[in-house]
Amino acid sequence: MPSNKKTHTLGIFMLILHLVGVWGYKSDYLLLFAALTPLNLFISLIILWWGQESKNRNWYLFAFFAFIAGMAIEILGVHTGFPFGAYEYGDTLGIKLFSVPIMMGGLWWGMIVAAASLVSNYTKNIAINITVAAAIMLGLDLMIEPIAINYDFWTWAAKEPPITNFLAWAVFSLLLSTVFFLGKVPNKNRLASYWLASQVLFFGLLLIL
Repeated sequence: MPSNKKTHTLGIFMLILHLVGVWGYKSDYLLLFAALTPLNLFISLIILWWGQESKNRNWYLFAFFAFIAGMAIEILGVHTGFPFGAYEYGDTLGIKLFSVPIMMGGLWWGMIVAAASLVSNYTKNIAINITVAAAIMLGLDLMIEPIAINYDFWTWAAKEPPITNFLAWAVFSLLLSTVFFLGKVPNKNRLASYWLASQVLFFGLLLIL
């Protein structure tokens, strides 16, 4: 667990890393920065992992569950069109397993840990925590979709994400959030807010620039 000083240093580093990424995506070096996207995401997830105040058996079990469940639903989705709709991944997110970037398992874990840790700072009501954490994850998807399509993260057969994507994303987010809170996973992560802020900063700026 990092000290308070290291926490802020790592958090600011993540924000700067994503700001540089925005510049790179909008510059003549787009192909280079796109190729570096998996490394950026991996570094950010490692920092989020390091920001966790305590890790017990439940923490490791949930990390394993979130990764496997995230990969499983993505593999199902890519090969069957259920539950998100018909889509496929491009090459931007890196190495794939059964046509799904391995990074996606990590990102499902990262999103739920960051969202759940953030809302836990404000209320102890489990029902509220589950709902708000899932809502944060859905909000991230709404921001990510236009950027993902433009930069070859993934593409939809219908050109635009169908409503089933957002419904499935909401339901799966609720599932992960429910398992997280009912499983009594430690929810104090000093870098959760920085991690979420870096995602909002990156995708938000790419949306408006």
